[in-house]
Amino acid sequence: MMPEDKRVVLQNFSDVCQKYSARLKGVKKIGLMPTPHRIPFEKLKAALELLIEKMPDGGVIKLHPGFRKMPESRQHLNSLLQNISPGNVEFCDDSVVLELEMLAEPKTLIGARSSLTKYAEGFGSDFEYVEFDGYTAPNN
Repeated sequence: MMPEDKRVVLQNFSDVCQKYSARLKGVKKIGLMPTPHRIPFEKLKAALELLIEKMPDGGVIKLHPGFRKMPESRQHLNSLLQNISPGNVEFCDDSVVLELEMLAEPKTLIGARSSLTKYAEGFGSDFEYVEFDGYTAPNN
C-alpha cells in the first residue's frame, strides 16, 4: 500500500475529462484479461471464450498491461480472437483508460478480481466477476 503522504486524491475530474477523449462511447461491456502471470498460457483461449460469451451483444476486451511485455501471448490472443469472435468483440487500444471511460458513461466490466471494482462502484458502473480456469488469485 502506498504511504498516506505520497497519495494524491483527486476530487475534481473536470480537468482530466477535458483532456481525455473517451474512445469507448456506446460500448457497454468491457472484458478484462487478467495479468499474464496469473493465468497459464494454455488457458488463455478458455479465458477469452468466457469473456466473449459474457458479451453476446458485443464489447471490447482490455488486455492487462503485462501483455505488452509478452508479445508471444499477445499475438496468440490476437489469433484466437480472430478465430472465435463473431466480429462484435475486439481488443481495445492500450491507451484507453478505463477509469476515465467510466466517468464518460457507465460500463459493465467483466473479469476476475481487480482494483477496477472500486472505480466501477464509485463511478456508477458495474463489475461482473468471472472465474477463469487456471487463474491464480492474489493472496492479499
